[in-house]
Amino acid sequence: MIKFGNKLVKAGAIFILLASFVCCYCCAITVPEPTSDFYVGDFAKVLSNETQRHINSTSKRFYKEFGAQVVVVTIESLGEESLEEYSVAVAQKWKIGDSKTNKGILILLSEKDRKIRIEVGLGFEGSFNDAKGGRIIRKSGETLKKNLDAGIRMVYDLVVKELGGSGFALGGEADAMDPFSDWRMAGVVLLVVILFSISRRNRSRNAQNHENDIYTWGHIGHWGVFGGGGSSKSDRGGGGHFGGGGASGKF
Repeated sequence: MIKFGNKLVKAGAIFILLASFVCCYCCAITVPEPTSDFYVGDFAKVLSNETQRHINSTSKRFYKEFGAQVVVVTIESLGEESLEEYSVAVAQKWKIGDSKTNKGILILLSEKDRKIRIEVGLGFEGSFNDAKGGRIIRKSGETLKKNLDAGIRMVYDLVVKELGGSGFALGGEADAMDPFSDWRMAGVVLLVVILFSISRRNRSRNAQNHENDIYTWGHIGHWGVFGGGGSSKSDRGGGGHFGGGGASGKF
C-alpha cells in the first residue's frame, strides 16, 4: 500500500530545501543598497545630473498616477554573476513595486559588460512581455553604443511610454502641457510670504490670537505647502515580486 502521507512530507521537504537554496543564492549576490533617490542608482557614474532628475521626477509622477515603480540602476561590472540573476537580486533587495500588485520594473545596465536588462515584476508580465522589452532594447541599441547617458534615458522613456500610454507626459512634455506651472509656483510662494507676515503680526497679540495663529499654520501644513499633505503613497519600495521575466541585450 502506497503511503501518500510520507510522499507528501518528502516532497514538502524537498521544496523547502530548494526554496532555501534559491534564497541563499540570491542573498549571496552582492548588490548595492537603495539610494536616497530610490528611482535612480547610478553606481557606474554614467548618467548626467539632468538625466537623473528626469528619471526621478518622472518615476514619482508615474507612481502617483499608475501605482507602478520604474527604477534605473547602473553598475560597473557583473563580475561572475549572470545579468538575469543579478537584476532579480537588485529588484528584490530594493523591493521595487507594491507587494500586492507587483507592478515594478528595473532597468539595469552593466557598463563594462556592455549589457542591459529590463526586469519585469509579476504584475506586468502579462501586459509588458519579453517581446516588448526586447524591441525597446534593440531600438535603443545604437544610441547606447554612442552615448550611455542618452541610451539609458531612451530605454527609460520608451518603457514609461509603453506602460503609461500616450496620455502620460515625460519630463519637459509635462511642463509644456502646463504653461501656467511657473505662475502657480509663484502664487504659492506669494501666499507663503503673506501668511508669514500675518503670522508675525499675530504673535504680538493675546493668547487667543496666538492659538489662532497656530491653527492657521497647522492648516498650511495640511494644505501641503510645507509637506504636511500630499500623496499618501511612499516613494520607497513596497516589496514587489519578480519571477525572472524581462528582456536582455548587448550593445
